[in-house]
Amino acid sequence: MMKIKPPLLTIHKQIVRVLFCFLWISALPAADLVFTPAAPSVEAGKQIAIAVSGARGQITWNPSKGQVQGIGTQVTYTAPDQPGLDVVTVFDNDGNVGTLKITITATQTITSLENANWEVFTNRSYIQAIMVSEAGQTLLVGTTGGLEQRDAQTGELKKVLTNLDGLPNNSVRAFIIDKNDGLWIATAGGLAHINANATLKVFNQDNTVLPSNNVSALLRDGQGGIWVGTENGLAHRHEDGRWEVFNQDNSQLPNNGINALITDGQGGIWIGTGDFLGGGLAHLSASHTWTVFDRDNSKLPDNGIISLLQDGAGGIWIGTWYGGLAHKKADGDWDIFNNSNSALPDNWIVSLFLDGNGGIWVGTSEGGLAHLKADGTWEIFNKDNSPIPANRINAIIADSQGGLWVGTGSFPSGGGLLHFQADGALNLFNQEASGLPHNEVTAVIKDGHGGVWVGTSENGLAHFQTDGAWQIFNTNNSQLPANRINALLADNNGGLWIATSDGGLVHYQANDTWEIFTPDNSGLPDTYVNAIIDDGLGGLWVGTDSGLVQRRADGTWALFNPDNFDMLYNSVYAIATDGSGGIWIAWEGITHLNADGSWKSFNKDNSTLPDNDVISLLRDDRGGLWIGTYEGGLVHKDASDNWEIFNQDNSKLPANRINTLTKDNSGGLWVGTENGLAHFHANGTWDIFKTDNSGLPSNWINSLHGDNYGGVWIGAGLSGLAHLTFGQKSTLCTQVNANDCEALITGKRAAILVHPRGQGQGYNQAVSIEFMASHAYRTLQSRGYENDEIYFLSYKPDVDTNGDGFVDRNVVDGPITAFDLSEGKTPRDLTQGDVQQAFDWAKEKGKLEQPLIVIFVDHALTGKLRLDPFSEVLTAQDLGRLLDDYQNVTQNPAIVILEACHTGSLIGRGLAGPNRVVITSTGENQAYYDNLGSFSFSKFYFDNLRRGENFFDAFQTVKDKLSRYGHPFNKQIPQLDDDGDGQANGSRDGRLARKACLNGCFGALSGEITLEAETTSSNVTPGQTFPLSVRAGITEGRIKRVWALVLTPEASKQRNEEGFSLIPTPIVNLQPSSDISRWQGSFNGFQYKGQYVVTFMAEDNEGFITSSSPIVLTLPNGPEVPATLGIPPIANQTAYHNNDTLRVSLPALPEGQVQYVAVGIPDGTIFVLAKQNGFEPFKGDNLPAWQGGEIAIEVPINAELPRGQYTLYLLRVPQGIEPLNNRELWKLGNLQFTVE
Repeated sequence: MMKIKPPLLTIHKQIVRVLFCFLWISALPAADLVFTPAAPSVEAGKQIAIAVSGARGQITWNPSKGQVQGIGTQVTYTAPDQPGLDVVTVFDNDGNVGTLKITITATQTITSLENANWEVFTNRSYIQAIMVSEAGQTLLVGTTGGLEQRDAQTGELKKVLTNLDGLPNNSVRAFIIDKNDGLWIATAGGLAHINANATLKVFNQDNTVLPSNNVSALLRDGQGGIWVGTENGLAHRHEDGRWEVFNQDNSQLPNNGINALITDGQGGIWIGTGDFLGGGLAHLSASHTWTVFDRDNSKLPDNGIISLLQDGAGGIWIGTWYGGLAHKKADGDWDIFNNSNSALPDNWIVSLFLDGNGGIWVGTSEGGLAHLKADGTWEIFNKDNSPIPANRINAIIADSQGGLWVGTGSFPSGGGLLHFQADGALNLFNQEASGLPHNEVTAVIKDGHGGVWVGTSENGLAHFQTDGAWQIFNTNNSQLPANRINALLADNNGGLWIATSDGGLVHYQANDTWEIFTPDNSGLPDTYVNAIIDDGLGGLWVGTDSGLVQRRADGTWALFNPDNFDMLYNSVYAIATDGSGGIWIAWEGITHLNADGSWKSFNKDNSTLPDNDVISLLRDDRGGLWIGTYEGGLVHKDASDNWEIFNQDNSKLPANRINTLTKDNSGGLWVGTENGLAHFHANGTWDIFKTDNSGLPSNWINSLHGDNYGGVWIGAGLSGLAHLTFGQKSTLCTQVNANDCEALITGKRAAILVHPRGQGQGYNQAVSIEFMASHAYRTLQSRGYENDEIYFLSYKPDVDTNGDGFVDRNVVDGPITAFDLSEGKTPRDLTQGDVQQAFDWAKEKGKLEQPLIVIFVDHALTGKLRLDPFSEVLTAQDLGRLLDDYQNVTQNPAIVILEACHTGSLIGRGLAGPNRVVITSTGENQAYYDNLGSFSFSKFYFDNLRRGENFFDAFQTVKDKLSRYGHPFNKQIPQLDDDGDGQANGSRDGRLARKACLNGCFGALSGEITLEAETTSSNVTPGQTFPLSVRAGITEGRIKRVWALVLTPEASKQRNEEGFSLIPTPIVNLQPSSDISRWQGSFNGFQYKGQYVVTFMAEDNEGFITSSSPIVLTLPNGPEVPATLGIPPIANQTAYHNNDTLRVSLPALPEGQVQYVAVGIPDGTIFVLAKQNGFEPFKGDNLPAWQGGEIAIEVPINAELPRGQYTLYLLRVPQGIEPLNNRELWKLGNLQFTVE
C-alpha cells in the first residue's frame, strides 16, 4: 500500500474535516441567526466589526480565509490579502448554525464617485399643469416634484427634470413653447428657459426685474416675447430681452396675485387675479388700455379668478375661487353656473378646457371633474364614481385621439395623472417611480426583507417593499395618530416602533395591529416623541419633549427629566446605546447613563466637545461614540476617552452641521450634513457627494440608513428619498457560488457603448434609440459591470438608464458628460475621434478576464455606421481597424453587437476578424422597432444575456423569435459571424460565441416574468371589440404593468427608412382581474384587411420588460392599407397660437397622379379642399380633386379657431381612378399640428 507523505496526510485530514462539517451543517435545520452587516464588504487586509444576534450560549466563529479576533456576539474580522469571497460560519451551544458571506475588495474600490448609482424617489402625484409638445409626441406634466416628460400616446414616463437639471424649484406650475422650440417653465422659485440645444437659463429676482420668484402663469405675446404672471405682479419679457412690470401701483391691475393669463386674439390679454380676499378680471388691450371687471361693475360672481379659457367664439370662460363658473360672451351677456343653479359640484373652479363639441370640461377643487355638454347637460366624475384619485382637478388637455389627460392633486391624499381614452377606458398614472407620500423624508429604516420604512414630515409613513410596491399609512387610512414621523425602530418581530409629533409613540405590529402610547394611557410624558432605540433587554429608550423615558420589557416605565436627573432641559432629540446596557443622551452636551445607573456628562467646559448642541449620536462598535453637532462638526470619542474632531477646517467634511449618521458595511461612516453627504472610510479617506458632483437631489440630508450591501438610503431635504449604490457585485455575490463571486470581484472587464444622434422622423424615434442604449447599459450593470468598466459614448449627456426619470450623471463618459452639461457646455454629435478615444480607454484596461464588449445602437448605411445625422460615419473597415489594433495590443477576444439597419452589411466589408464575434440585428436590409424600443432585436437579445445564456444561444433564441412576429419583423434576419470569414450564419459560426456569456455563465438572475396568453389566434370583423387576456407571473419582485402591443396592418406598413413606425403602434393597457395573475382588456381598432399581431408585454419593478409569443388576429375582409407617401404635406409649425400664420404646402405631384386634400379639426369634422383655403364639409361622397398650387392652407390664427389637434390628409391615386372605390390604390400621407 502506498504511504501518504505527512504534508499530503495533513491536507487529506483537512479535506475530510471540511467535508464532514459541510455534511453536518447541511443536515441541520435552518438557523435563526441574523448578522450585522448582512452583506459586509471590506478591503483586502483591512478589518471590520461583525455581529450576530439570535445565538445562545458560547459562540464559535470560523472564517474560511480571514481571521477573527474576539469572542461573543461581536468580533473583529480581518480580511485576507487577496480580493475574493470569504465565508464565516457561526455555531452556538444550541446547535444553531449560520454563514456570513464577506466580499473582499481591492484597495479603495468599495465606493467611488464614478461607480455611484443613484435612484431617486419623489412625490409627483400633485399635478399642476399639462401640455403636449409641438411635435405631438411628448406629454409635459408639471408637478410639485419636477417636470415630467411622458410619451403622449401611452403616458409612459421618459424623464423628470428637477433642480438637479437646473430648475430653480421643483414645483412646476406652467409652461409654454416659444417660436424657437424653446421651453419656458414657471416654478415656485423662478422662471426657467430651455432652448433647442438643451441649454437651461434661470430668470429670477436676482438677475431680472421679475416682481416675484413665485411664477404662476405664462403666455406667449405673439411677437416672440412672453407674459409672466407672479404672486406679486405681471411681467412682460419682450423678444429683445426688455422687461416691463405691471402692478397695482403703476397700472389698473386690481390685484398683484396673477393666477391665469389668456390672449384676447387681438394682441391683448385677459388677466385673472386675486384670492379669497379680492381681485378681479383685467383686460389689457393691444393699445395698452385697461378694463377691469369685478362684482361691483359686472355679473362676475367672485373677484378671485383662478382659471380662464377662450370659448372659440370671441367670449371667455372664467373660473372663480368660490363663485362658480362664469361665461362672458362676445355680445356682453353673462351666464353663471354654480352648485345652486346647476349640477356643478363645487364653486371653486381650478381648470377649464373646451371639449371640441361645443361643451366645456370643468376642473373643480373638491367636486371632481365636470363636463358641461353643448346641450346643457352635465356629467360628473369624482372619487366615488370613477378612478379619479383626487377630487381636485388642476389641469385638463386633449390627447390626439379624442381622449383627455387630466391632472389631479390634493394634500395629503395625493393624486396623479389620469387618461380618459376615447373608447371610455380610464388609465391612472399615479407615481410609477414612487409612492412616496411627501418629499421631506425624516426617517428611514430597513424592514429586514430588502425593503425600507420611510417616515415623512407631513404625510405619514410609507413602506417601500422589496418588490417595488408602496404601502402608505396616514391618519386618513390607518390608526396612525399623526402624520409627522420623527424616528423609526424595528421591533425584531416584524413590526415597527414609530415616533410621532403630537401623536405619541406607536407600535405597528407584524399582525397589522396598532398600539398607541400617550400620557393618557402610559408612562410616556409627552405626545411629541423625537427618538427611540432598543434598550437591549426587550424594552425601549424614548426621547421626548418632556424628558427621557424607558419602557421596560415588562411594560413598566421609568422617567428621567430635570426633576429627578441632572438634566438642564426636557427635550431629548438624540440617544444611542453603548452596547453594554447603558445609553448616550444628547441635551446640553452628552451624558452617558451606565447600566448600573451611574452617569457622566461631557460638554464644552469639561471636555474637548466643540459644541454643546448635539443633533445626532451613533455607537461605533468598539465602545466609542460618533457625535454630530449643530455647528462644531463631527466628533469621535473612543472607549479610552480620546477625542477627535472633524470639521471644515481640518477635513473634507462639507459642513459643520451634522444632521444624521449611519454605519456603512465596511467599517466606515456615512455623515449627513446641511451641505452634502460625506463618506468617511475605515482607512481615514473621505468621499463627498453633493448636487454638483453626483445624483444627490439635495445637499440638505435629513436621514440616513445603510442598505446592507454597501449602499445607503438618504432622506434629502425637501427633495425626496434617494438610494445610493455602488454596482451589483456585492449583491450578485450573495446569489452565486464562491468561484463566480471571486471572478466578479477580481476579474477585469470592459465594454464600449456607442449611442449617436439618429436621423429620421419615426414616432418618438430618439426615445426608442435611447431606450435600447440604456437597456444595454442596465443589462451590463445587472451582470456586474460597474460604471468605470463601461465607456458610454453618447450625444446625449443627460440619459436616464435606470428608469427613475432622473439623469444618471455618472453614466455618459463623452464627448460631453452630464457634469459638463450642468456647467453650460453644449452637447455635440460623435466623431471618429471620440470612438478612437473609447478604444484607447479599453487598451489602457490591459488584459481582461472577459471579452471586450462593443455595442452600437442607432442608424447605419450599407457598410458604415452613422455617427451623426449628416456625414460623419464609421465604416466597417474603420471599426475593423480599431478592433485589430485593440486585439493586437491586448490579445483579448472581442464581441461586437450592432443594433441598426443594414448592419449585416458590415460583416463582410472589413469588420469580421479572428478571435472576434460580430452580431448584428439584421442583414443587408432594415431592422424594425416598436413600442419605444422595447420591441427590438437588442432588447430581446440583452434580456436573454441577462438570463445567463451564452452569446450564441441567446442569438438563436431571438433570431427565431423575430420570425414569429409577422410583418415586418419576419423580414429581419439577424447575423452572427465568429469564424472570421466574413460570411455570417454559416455552419462553422457559433463556436466562439458558445464559449462566452455576459460577464460569466453564472446563470439566470431573479425576477423573471412569465407570460401565458389566454387569447388565441382567430378571425375578426371590422370594428369588433375583441377581448385580450394573459396570465402573468413573476419569480421574485413585482409586476408593475402589463399591456398588449397590437401591430396593425397600417402600423406594420408605415415605416421610415430606419425601420421605425411613422405612426404610434396601438397598445392596450391591461388591468388585473380578481384573479391577480390574469390581466385583461380589449381592442376594437380593426379597420384594414390583414393580420393584427398581438404581443403581450409586462414590466417588473426594476424596469425590465418581458414579451410573450405573439398571437395573430386576422381581418379577412376589408379595405387594403393605403400606401404611404414618401413626403407628407408640410406645415410651417407644429403648434400655433393667436397671431401666428398657419401655412401648409404640398410636395411635388408625380406625373400620372391626381391628389386630394382634406383636414380634420379637433371636434372630428373633416373638410375637403379643392383650392387654397377652400374648406367644404366632407359628406361622405364629395371628394373634389385638388386644383390649386403648392400652398393648400394659409390662414391667420385667431380666437375663433377651435383649439386642439388638427390632421391634414394628402391622398394620391393614378389618374382616371375614382378614389373612394379603389382604396387599394391609395397613397396616403398625413401630418398633425395643434392650435393652442
